[in-house]
Amino acid sequence: MEAPHSASTAEVARTLAADAELGLSEPEAASRLARYGPNRHARPARPAYAAIALRQVADPLVALLVAASAVSLAIGDGIEAAAIAAIVAVNAALGFLQEAQSARAVLALRESVLEMASVVREGREREVPFEDVVPGDLVLLREGDRVPADARLVRAAGLELDEAPLTGESLPEGKSTEPVPAATPLADRTSMVYAGTGVTRGRGANNAG
Repeated sequence: MEAPHSASTAEVARTLAADAELGLSEPEAASRLARYGPNRHARPARPAYAAIALRQVADPLVALLVAASAVSLAIGDGIEAAAIAAIVAVNAALGFLQEAQSARAVLALRESVLEMASVVREGREREVPFEDVVPGDLVLLREGDRVPADARLVRAAGLELDEAPLTGESLPEGKSTEPVPAATPLADRTSMVYAGTGVTRGRGANNAG
């Protein structure tokens, strides 16, 4: 098959052994989930403490204070040098603790929020966790939804998506089911939707890849 963005919707459905109207059967979806695994990226189990610590001492102001402490020590003013060093150490420790606490809170929030996708299976719409979306699933998109997986559109009605995290474009991107040339840059592949982007307008359906 050609690249999904340049292939017809019928070709994509045929390659994925998917039905663009009824979706997958439940047994087939379960089989694909077992075969391909959950639809998720590996997430860090804990904050990046080393990077957080490095940020506390990478500030130009910290470098200036360290230099001032070194100069004070060089001219024999040990008390002032020690005071400046103590200020730097306390500031770095407080900054590290606050940022590490915030990072832990964000990780905990991500684990507690279960994102759901609307899919059609055996002709019926149902909600499944993002991680249970499998290749060939018929995923429904509506205003306010997030896209659970990279996919080829099979239906679109006034569909627009915010793809700024992916392309840097500030304006929503209009989408359609029409194939585009194989050499089309990713940002201009209007027949595709990408994981993590958000629907700002309209509705659509796609075959997850």
